[in-house]
Amino acid sequence: LAATATLGETLADLRGLRGTGAVGKSARLFGILAAHFMESEAAVAEGLQAANDLRLSAEARRLLFDALCACGRAEAERAVAQVAGSGRSSEEARSAAVRALARTAIPSDETVGTLLEALGEPGPLGLDAAFALGRLADGSSGVAGRAEVGAALVAALRVRRNEERVIVLEALAHEGDPGTVAAICDALGDPAESVRAAAAHALRGFSDPDSARVLVDLVHFATSPRVRAAAVEAAVNRSDPGVTEALAMRVISDPVPEIRWTALLGLAGRMRIDPAARAAVESAALASPSEAIREAAARFLR
Repeated sequence: LAATATLGETLADLRGLRGTGAVGKSARLFGILAAHFMESEAAVAEGLQAANDLRLSAEARRLLFDALCACGRAEAERAVAQVAGSGRSSEEARSAAVRALARTAIPSDETVGTLLEALGEPGPLGLDAAFALGRLADGSSGVAGRAEVGAALVAALRVRRNEERVIVLEALAHEGDPGTVAAICDALGDPAESVRAAAAHALRGFSDPDSARVLVDLVHFATSPRVRAAAVEAAVNRSDPGVTEALAMRVISDPVPEIRWTALLGLAGRMRIDPAARAAVESAALASPSEAIREAAARFLR
């Protein structure tokens, strides 16, 4: 990719990235920039200098930071983290840098520390940090299960409100620290249905007995279709005792067609390892009130 255009030509192209056509052009530029940054420290330095160009659009600056973090060079990660943590940088630049750090393959302790500091800031920047920490924890970066990350996300969950809590709950699901389960369960009592659903869905990221019991109860008894759907989706990803029976009940009796289908697909996916799941699919093939469910269950059994 780097051979297709010089770094100087690509950076000049980047300065024109804005508005209509930016999305289609950005994927090509991202690949070329990341390839150049992988090649040399000098290319990284040139990219960082370009990031200070006030003529860059917000889209272009985000793309530049993304490519710097994706190239795998420690000096690039360090420089982007410095922008993320700098009070002298604009809010837009800090936000772009924080989100770009989610692309780091194995972040340094300094990068994680920068994200934790940003997480404590009010407004969108703290939510960007929650997003980045969640993305890092979802990979093999070594962030998942770190107690200090879980504790910081729980603290953010307590001070955020409404839809902001949804973003933090998603990060907690990826982070997976068992010490955060109690805070997620507390969010199940939030007045906002979207937050309750996000909390139910977040339980997919754990394997402890306490969260399993809560999740099975939600699949059985949640009265909100949105919360129940989120719980069923989470249960499909777990193999705890009681999950198969709860999904089997939803296949037969849930009034919402989408929930019945999710439960059936979850049961079908575990038939080879769980005889009870196969029995549940057999029951659905015979007893489901939905002809489509009966036919699909029969196909899974062939």
